[in-house]
Amino acid sequence: MPIEGTRSALVPPTGGQSVQLCTITLLVGPYCSALDVQERRFTPSPLAGEGWDGGEKRGGGEPLEPWQHSVCRTLLLVWLLGVPLVALRPAVAQVPHGTGEVTVDDLVARALADNPDLQATQAEAEVRMKAGELLAAQRNLGFTEELLQVNRDALGLLRTRASQGAAPPLEENLLRVEVNRLEASRHRLASQVEVLALQLKTLVGLGPEAPLALQGDLHPAPVRLELSEGLRQALAARSDLLVARAEVTMAEAMIQKEKAEGRWDASVNVGYMRQDFGYDLRGLTASGSAQPIQDVFHYVGAGVSITLPVRNQNQGNIAAALASASAAQRRLALVTLTIRQEVTAAFAQYEAAQRALDIYTHGVREVARQNLEVVRQTYTLGRATLLDVIAEQRRYIDIETGYTEALKQVYDTLLDIERAVGTLER
Repeated sequence: MPIEGTRSALVPPTGGQSVQLCTITLLVGPYCSALDVQERRFTPSPLAGEGWDGGEKRGGGEPLEPWQHSVCRTLLLVWLLGVPLVALRPAVAQVPHGTGEVTVDDLVARALADNPDLQATQAEAEVRMKAGELLAAQRNLGFTEELLQVNRDALGLLRTRASQGAAPPLEENLLRVEVNRLEASRHRLASQVEVLALQLKTLVGLGPEAPLALQGDLHPAPVRLELSEGLRQALAARSDLLVARAEVTMAEAMIQKEKAEGRWDASVNVGYMRQDFGYDLRGLTASGSAQPIQDVFHYVGAGVSITLPVRNQNQGNIAAALASASAAQRRLALVTLTIRQEVTAAFAQYEAAQRALDIYTHGVREVARQNLEVVRQTYTLGRATLLDVIAEQRRYIDIETGYTEALKQVYDTLLDIERAVGTLER
């Protein structure tokens, strides 16, 4: 990996003043964000120092007191060995701004692409939840428009019959009230669909004016995962559990660190200094010649320091580290218990919602549609009143609305299972 760094310029001393400059240079690898990093190992950080001394003359030849000019430079090198950090980003499907027909998966991919700093779990869950609400509203709007069209056709026919005296005007008024009620419901559901579409556009980064036609339905694929397998995956892959385990490991390592600092320790230091020392004067040699009073001195030193803990053996920090480790273990136990509860509750809710949906599908919805057709035919034959048809139609609307709610509940519980197990965390 290429290493980058900056180094401050050394400013030379001026005016014969004693100056000490110190610059610290840190060389590190460039920051890289990676989605798949295998292994990184760090080597110890070597330190290098350098020093020098010298003299200087002031203008006019006036003698100066000896002075020292020292420069210390500390170099800290950090090597990143192993696999280089490479910014990897999976290819995602882009939702075109010009066309509006998309699926839920397309919207999720768009949300993750436009919000790289957003957590994937949070973004995907929010988009899928809002898309489920939009699909439910679209379904309610769809069957309401179908009923409205059927009632409009019936109202036109009934108006013709009433004008010819074949039907009482009261029935025309009753049916007109029902048509107006369905019309009001259609406008309310259409506005709800529009609002939910705007909220979904905001989540995926589309503007309010961009077209959006969400394709699909609320029938999710059945869960093929058993409760035991879901618990196993959640306890192996949930990010909050991994964080709790990492905190426990870090707390245990902190205990070892504090214990190590409470034992005896020894350090060795070696130093070297070269000093160019002199005066702004000249002296006479044995032969009578003049030469500058100046010489170079070399100093070499070494030392050993030994720390012997007698009274202070780092007992306080060790006790604090033990307490932190105990707290981390308790948090890990709490997270584990919470995950088991969330997964079990999600599977229980899904099974209950799926049973309710099966009842609506096989024992309620089709029977209600057949009953409405029978009552309409009976009214056509003159064996039932228009009020019977209206009452049965309203009962059918309630059943269809309940069926939509059952579909939405299964959709939501499936998302709860994915969040609890951790399959949304990509």
